[in-house]
Amino acid sequence: RALKESENDFEIGNAYLVSNEYDLSISEYGKAIENANNYLKSRIYYNRGLARFLKKKGYTTEEILNKNSRVYYNYNLGEYDSDYNLALTDFEAAIELDSTLYLPYFGRAHINLLKKEYEKAVEDLDRAIELAPEVVFLIHLKGVVYGYIANEKKDKAKHAVKALESFRKYLEKNPTDEIALTNQAKALNLLGKYNLAIESCNKALKIDSNLAETHFQKGYAEISLEKEESAFQSYEKSIELNPNNPYAFSNRGLIHQNSYKDFKKALADFERAIELSPKTIEFLMKKGILLSTFMGEYNKAIPVFDRVLEIDGNILDAYDYRGLSNFRLGQFEKAITDYSLILEHSPNNWQALYARANCYKATKQRA
Repeated sequence: RALKESENDFEIGNAYLVSNEYDLSISEYGKAIENANNYLKSRIYYNRGLARFLKKKGYTTEEILNKNSRVYYNYNLGEYDSDYNLALTDFEAAIELDSTLYLPYFGRAHINLLKKEYEKAVEDLDRAIELAPEVVFLIHLKGVVYGYIANEKKDKAKHAVKALESFRKYLEKNPTDEIALTNQAKALNLLGKYNLAIESCNKALKIDSNLAETHFQKGYAEISLEKEESAFQSYEKSIELNPNNPYAFSNRGLIHQNSYKDFKKALADFERAIELSPKTIEFLMKKGILLSTFMGEYNKAIPVFDRVLEIDGNILDAYDYRGLSNFRLGQFEKAITDYSLILEHSPNNWQALYARANCYKATKQRA
């Protein structure tokens, strides 16, 4: 009778889970565990872990259980915190009770992805694929993980190739999955295969023309091929569909700057990128370089480079451009300090040596 009650509580928990009422489902699973046998416990632990994960992440049960690839469209990892530990504990308890279930490995892979423990995520997915080779969506998720590794590790090409292999394998079974086609384009861009990336994006956009990330990836490939006009149109569409992607503004800003020589619009784009991601050095550097090198606004450029160096004091280009700005303003002593700081990190930097020598020369002439 006690087992029957556990089964009933489990089913009630499942009903709440599919209705996205996570707190209620977690409560019911807690009751169900008390008198369940190991077979049932393993499934309760997985489902409770899933409820805890979804509650924290903000996804619906349908998106995960139906293996909706849109979950992994421009997948935002966010910050890992201790709230996910409860889900991780449940997934691991499920694996310990029954290591033949693929779903707990699938769940734990998500947690490891959030923790940026990518190799562990790949191991979990390999085990899940071994247990359930018919669930091809697992291959897609594995490609997503390799994509993150490629973005963050030094051996970018090696992992981009693995991501591409995963997406291609998945697309053999699901050739009209627009999200997988977009993710494939990302991998192709990382590998410098820009024409193939555009081809993959075009296939995705024929299926759904309102995919902001797909337009962004297409724009990236086009600008890499020096197709500025079409790249500009791609970034325009990407921004229209998603006005919160700082990289779209940053890349459009470069086209305004370099191709159209519209420095005011370029500055507006860089500032919007910074507004969306205030600590991204790439965006700050672009703004500073525009102000100093293209607009001659040296007084405005210096505080931007100051901000870069507050975030990371090892950005030598920031010292270089700040030194140039100080030099143009006649602040030779400050420029000498900037170039000397470069030489502390890179003693044989001939450009810094030459620039500093010019500063010393200018100081003597002024004296």
